[in-house]
Amino acid sequence: MAALSLILTASHSHAGLGWTLAQFKQQYGEPVLNQEQIAGRIGYVFKGEDYIIAAFFLNRQASRILYICRSGSVFSWGRARALLSANAPDAIWADASKNEADNFYRVNGTKDGVETYYASLTDDGMMLVIWTKDDDEAGRTSPKLH
Repeated sequence: MAALSLILTASHSHAGLGWTLAQFKQQYGEPVLNQEQIAGRIGYVFKGEDYIIAAFFLNRQASRILYICRSGSVFSWGRARALLSANAPDAIWADASKNEADNFYRVNGTKDGVETYYASLTDDGMMLVIWTKDDDEAGRTSPKLH
């Protein structure tokens, strides 16, 4: 029964990698902050029922989503895993590993045997970030000097 409520909670208030801005607006209404550009991505912030959601778009599709807990709640691993499955339903998510230096847990997701998705959960359980390999590569690309 608890697993069912986790799935219902996650499906009620989740976005999805690959969604368009129009899909976010349909689900959450107009963004409360918009058009912040970071590493070639344009970001928008929405108020979800359970989370503050920051979505970053690469080529007009969501490539990175941050879920920030509201009202003092924190993510359990069950809740985080439900969001991972909801955001990237075609992924197989590995076990989490802890990065002691940065105080977060990291999880990699594969699709058809290829590492395609990444996620991190802060040590305090307040923020879950899910992103695509394309987003990761765009964030690492530095501008060329002419």
